[in-house]
Amino acid sequence: MMQPEPPQNARVAKKRPSVLIFVDLPGRDLMGDGLIAHELGKLGIDCHLEPLQSWQAGIYAYEPDFVLYNHLTSEKLADYSQELRGYGVLVGCLLNEGLVYENTAREFVSKPQYDNIHCDLFLCWNDAHRDALIERAFCSPTEMARTVGCPRFDFYKEPWRRVYEAKLEKKDVRPVILVNATFVLAHFQTLPKENADRFFEPWKDKIANLTDYMALVKAHFDSRGMLPGFLEELLQTGSYRIILRPHPREELAFYHDWLATLPAERRELITLEERARENPPFSSIIAADVVVNCEDCTTAMEAWLADKPTVTIALTRHPFCFTETYTRLSPLVETPATLVATVEEALESPQQEAYSADRKEHLDRWLGHHEGDSARRAALEIKAAIEARGKRPEFPKRFGNLRKALKLRFLHMFNEPYTFQPKHYFRNKRAGREENLPMKFRSYLKSIRPSDVAEARRTLRQIDPATQPQGK
Repeated sequence: MMQPEPPQNARVAKKRPSVLIFVDLPGRDLMGDGLIAHELGKLGIDCHLEPLQSWQAGIYAYEPDFVLYNHLTSEKLADYSQELRGYGVLVGCLLNEGLVYENTAREFVSKPQYDNIHCDLFLCWNDAHRDALIERAFCSPTEMARTVGCPRFDFYKEPWRRVYEAKLEKKDVRPVILVNATFVLAHFQTLPKENADRFFEPWKDKIANLTDYMALVKAHFDSRGMLPGFLEELLQTGSYRIILRPHPREELAFYHDWLATLPAERRELITLEERARENPPFSSIIAADVVVNCEDCTTAMEAWLADKPTVTIALTRHPFCFTETYTRLSPLVETPATLVATVEEALESPQQEAYSADRKEHLDRWLGHHEGDSARRAALEIKAAIEARGKRPEFPKRFGNLRKALKLRFLHMFNEPYTFQPKHYFRNKRAGREENLPMKFRSYLKSIRPSDVAEARRTLRQIDPATQPQGK
């Protein structure tokens, strides 16, 4: 006997819940966000990854139950959070850089910058940030700030560490010295000032040491100019293999120009990581025998998670970059002449026992969870939020929304992000020095593509093939 057709609402109820995560920098954020997506898939939740620049189109294309942003500090996202609330979409946040050591920086990211901000779940790296969010009633309800740690740092622990250990190649027996450059603002020194004005506008009056942001720009510019002197001390020994890793947002022209001045025998000993935007630092840190950081750098914490010794180079000492935290937790090198001896000490005593207790205390305080299960914790919090919600979202059928969704899906057919424009194809063919590129084109270049997401998912399934997470 033919069974009656189930009612429409019954069919809808059987649909798997879905999450949309917006990814900012591919090299820094994609694998961590991909790991959250992988864990969500294991919990029966579809997850889609899109570049941050498609913050509206992705909503209409996937109609998710939950959306995860990397910040909610802009006016447009505040306005849109209320629109999503009206649809019934849960709004979440996980900061890219969630340490927020400095008090005014923590105040900025913990206090709603606009009265209409709506946030259902805030995933925090540490309890200090969580407590500040609860005190300032950032979330609704206020207790929906949760400490999960930093999901991308799971890749320094088993089993996820295997993703990057498999990629390691050692050229010879010489120790590997990783030098992390952090001069992300240096290029503003050579751009029209309005570029820096626009970039710093959200923070300049709210975070200490950013009021005179051009002084910080100059500090980055001058510090970058000082770094080759330290590198040449390492190179002239001929004893090390050096990996030079600029920050993913740094311009590379400066480093190319400097490398071109080196004699061939020294140039052969140094590798410039030119694809830091696409490749996270895990392989380099895991491969390194010593990690050298330029003043304040999150990679110091990452090195400790990977059980690597660290050294800090003091440069222009701008207070925003030269923090007490890192001057206290690593040997400090103040002149190029002392760098080699300090590196040799780290090679001879890689445990750096004089710092180990303070480093553990630091990790416990500022990375609330660093056991390698932060992505799983994040996924469980998202799942709980979805299950606690009363009803599924309902999306208005408007032409503008449909057009955005169709554009996103159409561009995916050509492996392009939502921000693609035809002129980008031709500009990419003739692009010159990076610091001369328009900001919108830079934004396009850093956007993840469908192939990036597919590759991340394949890589994670090779380590944990038990399930086949759904989503794009």
